[in-house]
Order: sequence, then C-alpha cells, then structure tokens
Amino acid sequence: MSLPVAEENPWAEELSQREVDIENENQAPIVDNNQNKILNSPEITSQDSSQTESKTSPRMITPKQHKNKVKSSSSSPKKFGKNLLPAAQLSSSQQHQSQRLQRSPSRKVSRIKGNSKDLIFGVCIVNFHHLRGPEIEYTKFHDDSTNDFSIIWPHLPFQALPDGAHSFEETFSYFTLYYNENGNTQTIDQDSTTLFAISCVRQIRTEELLEKDEDITRSSVQKAVVVILRQPIFGQIKEKLSIVTNSFFEQKNFNDKLIVDLLYDNLQTIYNEGTSSSYIDEMDFYSGISLRSLIKDFKKDVLVILKAMILEKKIAFYGSNPTKLCQTEFAFISLLPNLINNLLDSSSPELDNYSSNVKMTTSFQTSDRNSVLDFAGFPLQIFGKNGVFAPFAPLQQFEDLKKVKHYIMGTSNALILNQKSKLADVLINIDNSTVEIIDQELNQPLTLTNYDKKWLSIIINNVTSSWNDSYSGYIGSDDYIRWQFEDYLIGLLSSVKYDNFIKKFDGSPPSEVINKDFDINQLKNFNLGFIEIWKKTSNYKLFNKFTDDNIFDVFEPKHIYVDENKSLSEKFQQFKLDNSKKFEDYKKGFLNKDTSIPKEKEKESKDKEKDLINNDNNNNNNNGNNNDSNKKLNSPGKIWSWYSRKKESKDAE
Repeated sequence: MSLPVAEENPWAEELSQREVDIENENQAPIVDNNQNKILNSPEITSQDSSQTESKTSPRMITPKQHKNKVKSSSSSPKKFGKNLLPAAQLSSSQQHQSQRLQRSPSRKVSRIKGNSKDLIFGVCIVNFHHLRGPEIEYTKFHDDSTNDFSIIWPHLPFQALPDGAHSFEETFSYFTLYYNENGNTQTIDQDSTTLFAISCVRQIRTEELLEKDEDITRSSVQKAVVVILRQPIFGQIKEKLSIVTNSFFEQKNFNDKLIVDLLYDNLQTIYNEGTSSSYIDEMDFYSGISLRSLIKDFKKDVLVILKAMILEKKIAFYGSNPTKLCQTEFAFISLLPNLINNLLDSSSPELDNYSSNVKMTTSFQTSDRNSVLDFAGFPLQIFGKNGVFAPFAPLQQFEDLKKVKHYIMGTSNALILNQKSKLADVLINIDNSTVEIIDQELNQPLTLTNYDKKWLSIIINNVTSSWNDSYSGYIGSDDYIRWQFEDYLIGLLSSVKYDNFIKKFDGSPPSEVINKDFDINQLKNFNLGFIEIWKKTSNYKLFNKFTDDNIFDVFEPKHIYVDENKSLSEKFQQFKLDNSKKFEDYKKGFLNKDTSIPKEKEKESKDKEKDLINNDNNNNNNNGNNNDSNKKLNSPGKIWSWYSRKKESKDAE
C-alpha cells in the first residue's frame, strides 16, 4: 500500500526547508578562513573569468599537456574548482589553501560518483520474537516485490538487532546486503549488487503496551526499524529514522504501522522523485562521520589501520556500542578517496563488477574533482573479488567470513576477543582505542616511518589544539584531515609509478629522463616492506593496470611531510628576512646607546676620560710599571665608559 504525501505528511515542512537550505548553500560565498577573503565574490570571479573554463565545454587535460603547468605551480596553480584568485595575487600558502577550499567535501562545488536512481530501496520492521528469536515482521519495498526476504537475507534480523542493543535506550547498526536485481539467488551475475541498511533499535516494557499479542511472554519488547538504500548515506537518514522509530514506540501499539509507511513515502519524495541529478552530493556520504574523533581516539594508529586495509588483510573491529562501532568503520573507509561511493561489490567475495567496468583514464577535467581522482588512480578498490565489507556482522555470520580471503568486519559480540586468531590479522578495539596486530608478519610492513610519524604529529597537534564544540576553522577540521590523507595517498601512488618508471632502465636511467626535483628514493619514506606487500594485492594490480604510468607528471612523487618540512623551512627563512633589518637597527641602537646622553654631559664624560688616560700614561712612564700593565690600560677594548676606565686605573695604582 502506497500512501500519498499530503498535508498530513509530518515532514512536508522539513522537505521545503531542505530545498531552501540547498539553494542557500549553493549561493553562499566560499570564505578563506585563514585569509579572510571571499573566494567566489564577484570581484574575484571577474578577475579570473578569463582563466576559467566554460561550463558547457570543460577543458580536458592530459599528463603531457599539464606537465609544465604543474611543475611551475608557483605561477599557475592547479584548478580543482572555479573562481580561484590569479596566481600573481596569491602567495604559495594562499594558493594551497584556495585549492583545498575549492575541493572541500563540505561544499557543493563538485560531485562524486554515486548513482541516486531509486536510492531508497525499502523499509522493514524487525522484531525480537520471544519464541523464534529475531525475524522480519513487516516490509515495504519500491517494487512491491513478492520475494521472501527472510530467505534472501537470512542474517538481516541479527544484523538489525545487534548484540548488546538492550543496554541502550536507542542504538543503530549499519550493514551490507547482497542483492540480485532479477531475484536470482543462485548465481552471481552483472545484475548482482550491494545494498546498504541502517537500523534503529529501541525497546519498551510490555506492561506499557496498549495492545499485546499472545506470543509476548517477556517483560520487554525489542524492535528495529530498518531503511535499505542503494548508497551508504547513513548520516542523512539517521536523524529521520530516529524520530520515526521513537514515534512508532510512543504509540504503544505496534499493529499501527502507518508512520513507517509515511517514512518510506517521505524518503522516496526527497531522494528518489525529488532528485534531478544522477549523482549524490559528496557531503551526503560524509554526514555523521567524525574524522576529528578518529584522530583523537586512535592518533598515529589511524595510518596503521589504513595501511592494513590497503594490504587487504582480515581486519576486525570490536566495540560494545554498535553505533560508534559502525561510524568508526565508515570513517576509515572515507579516508580512502572515492571508495565510500564505490562499495557496490562489498557484500560478497564473488562480486567483481568494478574491475569489469573500470577503464583507463588518460585525461581529466581541471574543474571536476571526480575526474581528477579518477586520473590519480582512485578508488583503491580493496573490496571486490575475494573481499567483503561487513560493518556489522552478527555471530551467525562468523562462519561465512572465515571462508573469505580478506575483509573488514565489525561486531559487538565479545566472543571475537577469544577467537581473534581465527578471525583477524588485525584487531581494533573501539572501547579502548587499541590496535593489536595478530599476524606477526605484518609488524614490519605496518611500522610507520619517521616521515609518517612526523606528519601525523602535525595533524594530531592541530586536532587537539582546536578541540572544542564551537571550533569552525579549517586547520584541524574534518576537511583538513581528509585532504591531508588524500595528499598522502596521492604522493604514495605517484611515487610508486615514478619508481616503476625508473626501474624500466634497470635502476640507471639516462639523465635526460630524470627530473632533478624528484627524489628517486622517495619510496623509503612510505616503508618499503609495505610497498612490497601492497604490490601483491588485487587493488594494486587494478591501480597499476588502469592508471596512467606518468601520473608523476601531474602529481609530484613525494611524501607529504616533505612539503610540510619545506613549508616550515620557508616560513623560517621569511621570518629571518622580515626581521633582519629590525635586528640590525636594534644592534646599532644597543651599541650606540650613549647617543641618548645630553651633549654637555657627553663632552664632560669624554674630557674626564681623556684626562684619566693621560694621567695613567704619565704615572706608568715615571714609575717604571711593567709593559703588560701599560698594554692592558691602553687597550682599545677597555675604553668603553668613564666608569670602567676609572676602575682599571684604580687597579693599576
């Protein structure tokens, strides 16, 4: 049954406000917080209009065409968006900051891939039956399918009602579901894909219910309302789902499911019927994810975990709070550029559609962020053939996961702590923010280099020094963290491509093919052991095959800390230049401070000093004092003031 969204729709006003917010956000000026300038003001736009490409015919750039421009970035900054200030009016730090603001994920300047067609797949209610256990009680899907989803998704009831949910008034879990568009459950084909689900769990005391079923035999009733999506935009859905689930329980009558139907209709209106574009805004994927909390909790181990993910290992997250558990996992996923919107192969080790459809990218549009990321080699597809992402995996799914070559999974069941050697190469405990490397062979590859540690220290310091709820600056923000890791990974990919290029000449390339600005030994700054294992993974093979071999012509092959270190040196040199004149003036003033003495006193002081010196010389000549005393008294280095000269004279007598 499909109910119309009319005046009774409780979200009609919210929907209208959302449209207003989107319109206002698109028109809002982009402000450089550090420079206090509006980057898309009419004045700046007019200055740069001659350099900005037409929207109807975006400029396509190849590595060879872009090579000279990138290497001379001080005079021609890379354009990741429009309305940048001309290079002549920007310092290097201003250019760098402007580029970051233009590609910031919190701004609707560009879009990344994420098809929004039929984004809302359906909703369902999961009940904890007091005799049969968790089961799907009610479903409402977009195609009025007659499929028995309890057979297609046997683990869904356990995923929707996570272990330990009874300890919370309200909790959420995120999980993936394998689905075939044609209902084929026997074989995996091109119609097979991944759906994404978010559940909201609550409970109520049985005695509070207005209507009770006969099979309610316990003191409390636990249910979950689940929304199933085609893309993981959980942060956008979570708040609405919470409101509806709470209202559903406040009715105290679970036979009335009208509000769940209204939730589905409203979400359809917002995300399906009301979406004119085939792409989802980048901010929708990142909503509800806190990278600042990730850095605060795990500090330098964030990079250890990220590298383990890239190496395609068995990674298990444990946490007693299902909501925090799932959000933490997606925070790590979001640190790999363009991966969070390319998870359609992540629900089964047999899914591999991405590698079948990916193509070599040989050029990019300077104004299109997605195009730039594609050209750089993102996403690193760590899921796909032989890989699984199970953000929440119940105990019933453990046996299936043991058969998978590599995965990222999360669970709130403490049994994993006793079975960690069977289920994980790396175990992350969310409750105490610790990382345990179970597979000892990974100790060296996952060891951070000095450059890694120094770079991470800068990020950690920027996050901790800005840790307050009212902070709205860029340095230390989620955007700042995300682009720091993106730059780190771009440097890694470019360095590997450059190293591969050098090795084509058996390690001794002719001088004419070497860029003197590049360090041919840059890979050591990323850990050579890590690089060696990464080159054996599926995601590396895809990257190496479908990414231009000369991306180092566009992205400089270097560790990001080289830039940070250089930036610090440049700032110190500039400080010395700016203050050298002041320092010289200070020295002159210090050495000539007697000039502040009135002329009469200055003349009197000089006359007394002259008389004193003459008297000393006469006494020394007449009395036959030794030559050493004469030299000491007559030394120019001792004639500084009347006081010091008088003291020397008394000593000589």
